[in-house]
Formats: sequence, C-alpha cells, structure tokens
Amino acid sequence: MGIEVAYLPGLAMRRIADLHPGTGKTGARDAYVIADAARTLPHTLRRVDAGEETLAELKVLVGFDDDLAGEATRLSNRIRGLLTQVHPALERVLGPRLATKQVLALIKTHGGPQGMATAGKTRLLRTATKANPRRQPSPSTPS
Repeated sequence: MGIEVAYLPGLAMRRIADLHPGTGKTGARDAYVIADAARTLPHTLRRVDAGEETLAELKVLVGFDDDLAGEATRLSNRIRGLLTQVHPALERVLGPRLATKQVLALIKTHGGPQGMATAGKTRLLRTATKANPRRQPSPSTPS
C-alpha cells in the first residue's frame, strides 16, 4: 500500500506518554500517544524495514498474539461460567476483576466461596496485597 512503517522505542513511548493525561495502560491510550508522536515528534520514530521477510515474521507474531488473547478470553469466560454455577454472587464481585493479579491469587490460594469464607477478611486482604503490593485493596471494598 506504500505506507511507511515506523517504531516508537519503549523509552520514548514512556516519556511521551507522561506528557498525556491518564495513567492507565490501554491499547487506545497507547495508540493515541503513538499517533500524536508521529504527528508532532516524527524524529522520535525509527524506520522499520518492511521487506517481505519482516512482514512474514510480523504476521506470525500477530497471529500468535491473537491466539494468546483468544485463549485468555476463553479461560476467563470458563472461570466466570464456573463461578456463576457455583456462587453467582461471588461471580458478580470477582468476575469483572478476574484478570487482576489479586483476584487470581484469591482463587488460586483460597479456592471457591467456602475457602474464601473460611479464610476470613484479614487473610483475603493479605493474599490480595501480597499478589499485587502496588494496588492495595481497601478493607471496605472487594479487591
């Protein structure tokens, strides 16, 4: 198609992202930062050789990434389905946060609703905090 392909190195990406509002790491935010860098700071981009061999390698990587994303979605949906069958209220609390380190650690360590009820609030908070110390849950809200 005649479109030039370029790459924004990680360090430059982080520094430019710091200039934009928001702190979340989302694909949409990353795309905006990259597009804005291409528009306003084209010297920060590195040209990528888009030869046939490179394109073939990129297609393999993208396919692998798509496969992994599909598998992660499938597993998440399977766990949510099982939680809905076992304890619908627990699924309502944990389901939307199922991909977080904290919720995965709670399920791995304490199992289902019986294990979590037996563990108690203090142990659950300790498990969640240990799984992701940067994002400590508040005692009044579920992690």
